[in-house]
Amino acid sequence: MNYQAQLLSQVKNANKPAAREFLSGLYMELSKQLTPDGQYLEIGAGAGISSNFLKNFQITRTDILPWGDGLVLGGINAEHIPYKDESFTGVFGIDVLHHMEFPYKVIDECLRVIEPKGKLIFIEPYVSFMSYPIYRIFHIERTSLFKRVDPLNPAIGANPEDGDQRMCQSIFLSSHGKQNLVSNTSGITSIEIAFLHPFSFFLTGGLSKPLGTPSKVIKAIQRLEGKLPNWLLRLTASRMLVIVEKQ
Repeated sequence: MNYQAQLLSQVKNANKPAAREFLSGLYMELSKQLTPDGQYLEIGAGAGISSNFLKNFQITRTDILPWGDGLVLGGINAEHIPYKDESFTGVFGIDVLHHMEFPYKVIDECLRVIEPKGKLIFIEPYVSFMSYPIYRIFHIERTSLFKRVDPLNPAIGANPEDGDQRMCQSIFLSSHGKQNLVSNTSGITSIEIAFLHPFSFFLTGGLSKPLGTPSKVIKAIQRLEGKLPNWLLRLTASRMLVIVEKQ
């Protein structure tokens, strides 16, 4: 199965009970950062899963793959976003940054096209003490224990399906990554990070090979996850939420 067909399959799987319950909670976290009257750009939208969960927002969905269904604008490279400065209230991406060959360029481009005080929001894989072995054994993408992301060299291969699960934390949590953010992007006021989903994501089986876990179980687990202290989430989480505010 090619990557585009895999993404279309994931759209169908997103409607299965466990996956839909999980994604409803995930997109709820994202929607807290959006306003109904804002204009938003989604990068790496894939086949447009977000349209099932963010129905009350004005979103331009884009992806590098050649989608032609009217829902997602295909052929859009997030390293060279074809919109004018300050065109959007904010930009978001779900599971996209770790697929980018030059992620610092992507971050800088996203900052360019959002308004002052606008937000850049990523929800990305997070490699923790608990999630590392699961990602390593069951996920088709690379899962590094340590990754140094250099702004001038490709972070991964050039194919859309290439990725490294550790990419986002290497950029936003390491001292080397933070220094590169200062040097290679402009206009960042603040960065907020939250750690998410130590259990619920894996209990769904993911979108490629979903499990038959009852949706009630996923909902209960997500409720429990919301009560865990941050220090424990940092050790066990499978995903991270990054909110970058522009000056």
